[in-house]
Amino acid sequence: MPGPAPADSSALAERDPRFPSGAWSGFFQQRTDRPTAQDMHFRGGRLTGAGADDCGRFTLSGTYDTARGVAEWSKSYGRYSVQYRGFAEDGSLWGVWTLASGVDRGGFRLWPEKQGRRGVSSRTGATRPAVVAGDVDAADAFAESLRERLEPAGKP
Repeated sequence: MPGPAPADSSALAERDPRFPSGAWSGFFQQRTDRPTAQDMHFRGGRLTGAGADDCGRFTLSGTYDTARGVAEWSKSYGRYSVQYRGFAEDGSLWGVWTLASGVDRGGFRLWPEKQGRRGVSSRTGATRPAVVAGDVDAADAFAESLRERLEPAGKP
């Protein structure tokens, strides 16, 4: 008697073009633009992946919502984690990262490698949202400006 048919993994693959699975790269801001590269996989509302940057190797685990165009994930280096919350807009994911301890935060922007980048900087090969174009204080202002937009409805 044959066993159950294997699940069709393509049925779970995300079809929303804002959330393509594969290689993504860009930057996060922590006193300067810092490059990062990772493989990100979007399936059925779950985001998973792994990558490396100048802080070390990391794994990704989180969620995304195609109706709101929002993604939230944890970037774990093993001994500490960084929380990311952002929007899928203009061919990229952009938003705010916060150390799980709450002692530091900044902006980020990531692009899927297969779609290319728009308006890249000569320094990092990445563009940040204009409101984050300054120093750490500007990144803090950017983070504050997104608080309401990123909070789920009904949360204080």
